[in-house]
This record gives sequence, structure tokens and C-alpha cells, in this order.
Amino acid sequence: MLEHICSALLCGVISGAPASQPPRPIQIVAHQEDGCLIKGVILQEKISVVTKYGPLEIPFSDIRRIDFGFHCEPRLENEIILCIKGLSSNDFKVRDHSTKRLVVIGSTAYPLVIKATKSADLECAQRATHIAKEIEGHSPPETLRLKEEDIVYAKAFTVIGRIKDYSFKVVTKYNSQMVLDIESLTAMSLAFVADKKFTIDATRHGSSADDWFKTDVIIEKEMRLSITADGQVDLWPQGPGQYITGPKGYTTAGKGGNFMAGVLLGKVGEQGSIFVIGEKYDGVPQGVGQLFLHIVPSPWNNISTGNYNLSLTTRYANR
Repeated sequence: MLEHICSALLCGVISGAPASQPPRPIQIVAHQEDGCLIKGVILQEKISVVTKYGPLEIPFSDIRRIDFGFHCEPRLENEIILCIKGLSSNDFKVRDHSTKRLVVIGSTAYPLVIKATKSADLECAQRATHIAKEIEGHSPPETLRLKEEDIVYAKAFTVIGRIKDYSFKVVTKYNSQMVLDIESLTAMSLAFVADKKFTIDATRHGSSADDWFKTDVIIEKEMRLSITADGQVDLWPQGPGQYITGPKGYTTAGKGGNFMAGVLLGKVGEQGSIFVIGEKYDGVPQGVGQLFLHIVPSPWNNISTGNYNLSLTTRYANR
């Protein structure tokens, strides 16, 4: 339903698009500081990023995920800077007002307050340290972001810099427009749903403990992963047909002894926790990042043959 609504809407937004071939809507999930997830269709074609090598414009159609650094509305940022300067004032009223105001502003002021704790002015540094502790005591840890750079994970490469867009317009499934301010966002996922089929070859990804298959599926926070698998793997092809297994694995432990030989495994991210997929998996895996797949090698230090066929879907657990 969302695609039909937004396809019609985008036909009017993007001029020159043929009526018979409307542009494909780009669906996103925006992660906000307060933990809320907002699902919708982005109404912008691209974002502008300033990098150390110059400015870039990246089409949203090429973006998989954005991790936002700290951003602040310019007027409020100027007020925070003035308040921090006020911490060094000889006037008690100015110092007192600046201190109270920074505490009220809270997590938004936190990055600049932390910088002030390293001030050469010892009194300013001491007051900033006290304010930082006050803010920490009243703010959820996830809102205390210090990283200034934005990270844009595009299809071809990763871009690190500062996004110049102050807000993003989206259309929700109720056909209502929303404006998402960049300072309230922690991340934005664009490759957030998948419906894919894979074939994983035991010779390439099941004959050595380090041979993991890197998929193009991105797993996000609170995302449910469903996989069904079938097929056969021969753990001892020198004697064909004697040691055949499916994705659940054989009755003998594989190389390393942690899992049964031939069992289908997964992990999220290169350093993620390994979990058993077997013939069927339906759950919310730990971690955020790309999905990796692996067939546990034979215990006899030989190359396995055969393959498993996988059907995979992702969706948000609370959707």
C-alpha cells in the first residue's frame, strides 16, 4: 500500500517522469535519538556531504545506511557557544545563567561542554566538568554523542564527512508528510528489507574455518531475519555418498569442534556472534551490519562439495 501511495505522490514531485514508468520510491527507516523508528519514503533525490577531499552529492538510490554524527540547529549552537564563554565571565550572574542554561539544553550541549572541560582556563574547565556530569545524570547514554562526522555507506564506497542538509522530508504509510531534523537522527537505513535467494557453495565457503560468504544483506537494529535452507553437502567426496549432510549438519563435529560438520551458520558483521541457521532460522540476531554465511568444514581436513539453497527475508521485528 505504501509503495502505491508514494509512487503516485512522487510522480508529481519529480517532473518529467513518464506516467507509465513512475520512479521507484526509496523507502527508509529513520532512527531517532529517543529510540523511535519512523518508516516512510524519502522525498529527496540526494544528499550533500562535505569531505576532506571536497564536496560530494550522493543519490539516495545509492545509499544503504547513514550513521549521523552530532548536529545542532545553528541558532542553538550559537547560544551554547555563548554560554560556554559565559563560564569564564567575572560576573557571577552570567556564570550562573550559563551553567543553568547548559544543563537545561542537556545532551545537545554535551559535545561542546566536553570540549570545554579541556579548556586552558581552569575555572571554565572545572565548571564544564560539573555541567557534563549533570547532563550525564539526566540523559540516556545513547543521546550523548560526541562524534561529529557523518558516515554514509554507499553501494560503491563509504563516505565520511559532514552532511549539509538540515532536514529530510518523508511520507509515512498514512500519506502524511514529515520533516525529520538532522539533529534528532542517529541513523537512517535504506537497505532495510530484503527478499532474496542465495546458493552457498561448500567448496568455497565450507572447506576452511575462515571462508565466510559475505552477502549484500544489511541487518539493522530490531530487524527480524528469516531463512530457510535445503540442499546437500558431501563431507568426504573421496568416497561419494558416504557422508552426506543437509543444513542441520552431520552427527559428527566439524573442524574446530564447536559445531556439527556441514551445519549452516550466520553472523552479523565480521566480528559478530555466530549463530546456527540450520534448515530454518527466524529471529532477531545480535549486531548491526552485513550478514555473513558459512558451512562448517569437514573434520577430516578435506574439501567438501555440494551446496545449500537459501530463501531469506528481513523485516523490522515491531512491524
